[in-house]
Amino acid sequence: MHKDTKTVLEAIQASVESPPQLDQTLLAVIGVLEALRKEPDIASWIRRGSLFNLALSCPPHETSAVTEPEIAKLTSWWEQPDTMESWTRAGRAALQKLEIDMTV
Repeated sequence: MHKDTKTVLEAIQASVESPPQLDQTLLAVIGVLEALRKEPDIASWIRRGSLFNLALSCPPHETSAVTEPEIAKLTSWWEQPDTMESWTRAGRAALQKLEIDMTV
């Protein structure tokens, strides 16, 4: 058997043996987009820190603004495990609400 063919067959077998996982980042982005659907002012939503705190994302306009020094201390939202987990759960919930199958 040709070396490249053998490599391809081994890769296929490995993928069959270990089922693929859902992309957690994509699920988190879906959660963020679902929250933004109802938001009239996305820039204000971000300034309030709602991207970093799921609890702030709903209801809109009921939280105090995050100050610029606080924003400077923040890392990217996807680098914070708790934030990623919250948005991933929100993404899963949005897909379930739309009855989209998440099995792979």
